Amino acid sequence: MHKSKKLEIQTKNGNLRNATFTIHEESHTLANTVRYVLAHDDDVNFVGYSVPHPSEFKVNVRVQTQQQKSSIERFDLALENLCLVTNSIQDEFKNKLEKFKEEKGIQKEEVDPFVISLKRQLRKEYKKMKANID
Repeated sequence: MHKSKKLEIQTKNGNLRNATFTIHEESHTLANTVRYVLAHDDDVNFVGYSVPHPSEFKVNVRVQTQQQKSSIERFDLALENLCLVTNSIQDEFKNKLEKFKEEKGIQKEEVDPFVISLKRQLRKEYKKMKANID
């Protein structure tokens, strides 16, 4: 078992095809999103998640992959794909926001610091999770 503050990875007998990823300080929001991305991966046979107890702020994501495929690699790829989708949504939001601000005459600085801060926070969390997998 690999442990860190944010992520624990458990396998049975070193079998990388089956793993449980315990993500601390997260909820259904992230777990269901990661589950959705993994469910659309052809190399994943099974994916599910659970919240062990409502008072515990953690989720377990269980992944089982095809022969010769690592569940850790598929989980990592799912996180990368999730970041791509998130960045795409953020870019679209930013473009629409700029258009709205131009139409309404709102100064750029009034809103952008929030968007920039949110993007930095997301990237920071993703890098932490990815570093914990490697």
